[in-house]
Amino acid sequence: MLFRKSKFFKKTATLRGSQDGINALAFSEEGKFLAAAGRGGAIIWDLATLSEVTTPSALIQSKTWDAARSFNTVEWMYFREQESTHILLLGSDAGEVILLGWVPERKAFRIIQRLPPEEAGDGVISMHVYEREPSQARAYFVVATYGGRVSVRRLTLTGCHILFSTTVDYELVAVRFYPRTRDVYLFAAAGGLIACLDKETGQTIFSGRLGPETMGSICVDSTGDRFVVGTARNFEMFNFKDVGYLQTFVCRKPIVPFPKDAAFTDDGLALVGGTDYGVAAVFDVNSGAMVQTLNYPEGGLVQTVAVYTSSDTHTIAIAGSTLNRPAEVILFQKSRPSNPLPPTNSYYKIVGPQSWWLSCLILIPLALIGCHTLASIVFPQC
Repeated sequence: MLFRKSKFFKKTATLRGSQDGINALAFSEEGKFLAAAGRGGAIIWDLATLSEVTTPSALIQSKTWDAARSFNTVEWMYFREQESTHILLLGSDAGEVILLGWVPERKAFRIIQRLPPEEAGDGVISMHVYEREPSQARAYFVVATYGGRVSVRRLTLTGCHILFSTTVDYELVAVRFYPRTRDVYLFAAAGGLIACLDKETGQTIFSGRLGPETMGSICVDSTGDRFVVGTARNFEMFNFKDVGYLQTFVCRKPIVPFPKDAAFTDDGLALVGGTDYGVAAVFDVNSGAMVQTLNYPEGGLVQTVAVYTSSDTHTIAIAGSTLNRPAEVILFQKSRPSNPLPPTNSYYKIVGPQSWWLSCLILIPLALIGCHTLASIVFPQC
């Protein structure tokens, strides 16, 4: 077992202010901010001070629930070469994508642009950013909606442009870029369907019933070699290249069949996943064994998790997802060794009967991307 058992994660902080269940959590690059989003709106904390950051009123839920202020997904971009600009993307139940930029002089975020839905009221269910820290003049993100629309956008100095927009005839649960090529993977909520779309045209490269029958959440490791599916019962890991089954992380029988997030941590040696019994579970990636539980003081549904790794620390954030009550975010940390162990190769062995091989050899080189400082620009509509 390669998980470093000598140093378990320990609780370090509690972040307050969010309400009504959190659907999404995300650390910014360099761990400066943590954003939480859900039915109760969105909130951002400065992790140096553990205090809330000033945000526009449009992110705060009104007394009468407003779909435009209810968010299912949150993503970050960071432009180191352009004045270290942090950009936050929020996808709403009304179908809008809101881009916010950090303004250091004001110590606040402001709205850069609001991208309207292609079809009114078609809520955003998933987003993903390709390379959160671009190095040149363009960045890419993909948006999926409840209505089955998938759109890939390119963000540049001249504006935000749709590369392609297409629809599928099944219910999507997530979209993810394949880190090695920028092609787009689609994950269906039911039936095990996984599809791959060409990064430029949106044409289908392959499609098949390759995953678990029920898929609720998807996380990708930092190398782009593996992804994990939350099935509402357990978490299942697959090889990204050929969608070959690798490992199952067994959880206690769920109380409610809601999807729970998962994320790789500890330099790819561990996986943390949510539960519905008041803890997040930490698993050894190589063996699949549960090695630690992280307690959530309020108990109940702990649906959402996020991770961040610095040069000397691994951090996990977990959040409550129960409606009509405060949704505190709890931070846990453990030290990172000066010489991290590389992930084992043993998980590339197909360990179960579920093995599917796709006739898809992707040879497109990895695109380098980037962007101009965005906090001072208002882009034209896509």
